[in-house]
Amino acid sequence: MRGRFFGSSRGTRALEDLDQDIRDHIERETGDNIGRGMTPEEARRQAMLAFGNVALAKEDTRRVWVSAWADQARQDLRYAARSLRKHPAFATAAAVTLALAIAANTTMFSVLNAVVLRPLPYRAPEQLAMLWTEDPTQNLREGRSALWDVEQWRSRSQSFAELAVFDAVSTTLTGTDGAEQIAGASISPNLLPLLGVQPAQGRSFSTEEAEQRQRLVLISHRFWQTRFGGSSDAIGASIVLNGLPFQIVGILPAGFQIATLDADVWEPQTMAEDWETRHRVRGGDTWFVIGRLRPGVTFDRAQAEMTAIARGINDQLPSAERNRGISVVPLRLYIVGPQSRLAL
Repeated sequence: MRGRFFGSSRGTRALEDLDQDIRDHIERETGDNIGRGMTPEEARRQAMLAFGNVALAKEDTRRVWVSAWADQARQDLRYAARSLRKHPAFATAAAVTLALAIAANTTMFSVLNAVVLRPLPYRAPEQLAMLWTEDPTQNLREGRSALWDVEQWRSRSQSFAELAVFDAVSTTLTGTDGAEQIAGASISPNLLPLLGVQPAQGRSFSTEEAEQRQRLVLISHRFWQTRFGGSSDAIGASIVLNGLPFQIVGILPAGFQIATLDADVWEPQTMAEDWETRHRVRGGDTWFVIGRLRPGVTFDRAQAEMTAIARGINDQLPSAERNRGISVVPLRLYIVGPQSRLAL
């Protein structure tokens, strides 16, 4: 308690005032002694002797101050406690209000930090958007999409420079210690270029390699450190995923993730077991879709265009598959979540 008092600005000022008072007292006593006929040196020496130990006087004064301050603090706390006991409803309301205020401020800072203050680790992140399949018949506003639909969006849209897809996949890693489940991701080969992200080491897989279904994989920086000890020998090494050997061609930057997807291994989308049938599916599927707006295109303009594209696609579909829409959401808002979006 003593440290808190003298470490405060008020305590510092009090100590400075005390030093000044002691100096003034000694100077007055010295002047009086000179008036009595003493030399200046003798007058000051006698004044110091009359005052006594300066350090001890300071310490005694400090103890008195701390005791008074502590006693006042105890009285204030007792008074506050008595007041709260006499008015429990007010005390409860005050505590709840304070808790809600703290929670609201913490939540809003988290949202603003994610949306406004902290830049996303991608090139020109303000141009990135998530695209969703809407299905009013199922009250679905942000549904994942099928690759057939994404191809239709890509060929018809003028607002987006490029569209890419990704998805989380269940992956089993087999090694010398046995088999274990790890976080995996399936991505289109144009995803990293769309984001403006380069592997920290090695390279990514090309469109041709993905179409040929070559078993190539990117690994996270975390996986590289834990499994390979950060060795450069990881590039070109093989790991067994879901019973098949994959060659590591690149290592992603530390902390890299796509939107909210964080994975250890990243493989081409064509490595899905049901790829031959899956890429022909229309309507809903499990693919997340991310797009980059062309320079100068606003989200409102992109949304208007995608709404028109959705109507055109619906006209080509059987009646049972119609009434699907397309929703465009800025990537930054998607990352903070729907509740935070509503708060904003």
